[in-house]
Amino acid sequence: LALRLEPFASLGIALLVAGFLYLPARNALWRSLVERRRIPDHELFQAVMDVAFKATEPERVEAWHALVRRVFDPLELERLPAAASSGLRGEAVLALDRGMPSIRQDGLEMVLPAVAASPALAVRYPWRGRELFGTAHARLARQMIDLMRHAEAGRAAHEEGVLEERRRVARDLHDDLGAKLLTALNRPDLPGTRRAIREAIAEMRSVLSGL
Repeated sequence: LALRLEPFASLGIALLVAGFLYLPARNALWRSLVERRRIPDHELFQAVMDVAFKATEPERVEAWHALVRRVFDPLELERLPAAASSGLRGEAVLALDRGMPSIRQDGLEMVLPAVAASPALAVRYPWRGRELFGTAHARLARQMIDLMRHAEAGRAAHEEGVLEERRRVARDLHDDLGAKLLTALNRPDLPGTRRAIREAIAEMRSVLSGL
């Protein structure tokens, strides 16, 4: 009306203004005020490591749930024990069998497989209900799960190494130190007994220094 243009020219100008000015400005304002920012990769890696190396299984479960809430900020987070998970159908069941996340209910829900001593989870209404789950979010969830599984494998290897070292120390103490003490106990002469005890003490120091 202000420029007194023909309707066709006015429509073209309006489309240009909307496409190149209004929509980009609206999207930038949405990202700055409302949209959830993704956790940087190094922070996500550190958070997964913190979960994987918690001392007990209940602590790992709670830490994993807290991480899922931090990343996706859902309104609902429901545990799906084995009996309840059988109620899922179709692609969700196949994805859980493969250990993969799956999106259901047109993006309102994402099902995460069991990991970090936690049962499967149903994560609903992400970002306080302001957004829907998409393929990018499924990729992020898969990245988190893969990182967690690698971290758990490392923790399991570490714990197995600790147990094996304890077994080795126990064998050394039982076989070498026990044999020397038994020999000292059965020696009839005092000098021989003292020599055997000194050897046992030296063996014990050798075992302890190896720790």
